[in-house]
Amino acid sequence: MIRGLYVFGMMLTTVGLTAYVLDCYPEGSGEVAAWANFARTTGGFVISYFQVTWANAQGTRRSFGIQAAICLGMLSIIIILQIFGQRLRKWAGPLNFKTY
Repeated sequence: MIRGLYVFGMMLTTVGLTAYVLDCYPEGSGEVAAWANFARTTGGFVISYFQVTWANAQGTRRSFGIQAAICLGMLSIIIILQIFGQRLRKWAGPLNFKTY
């Protein structure tokens, strides 16, 4: 159950964040895809690198529960960006991507 919540949270977070960034910056779609794939593969490596040790030390329920809580925290960032994102993008200015 907890592992399913973790996977659901991870998918919800990555899809939501990627869709948001692509909607906000369509001219930077290549950069968005590259950074999203980099974060996804890095996260997958990091989790698999220490997951077994962490699960053996604290138990699978606790380790996956903590990971699910982290995903929930990341989901809150998406919600905050939905509310204040336009103001933040105006404050940051244009991106100036060189597209050919």
